[in-house]
Amino acid sequence: MWVVRDFSLKLLDNMGNEINSKEYLENALIEQKGTSDAVENKNRLRRLICGFFQERDCFCMVRPTEQERDL
Repeated sequence: MWVVRDFSLKLLDNMGNEINSKEYLENALIEQKGTSDAVENKNRLRRLICGFFQERDCFCMVRPTEQERDL
């Protein structure tokens, strides 16, 4: 279970369609194109997460307040 706290993004795919939090996670784990060291490192992490956690789910928790001082 992947828990994302203080989540403020809209759950949309590349086409602007609404998606659920599990689809959001799976989209985030898709390897990106490119050969730079930064892209290679991020893709390596994506592969590791997918390899170690073959069954995945995601739950997004919204930020409890807008004011930093109230946290």
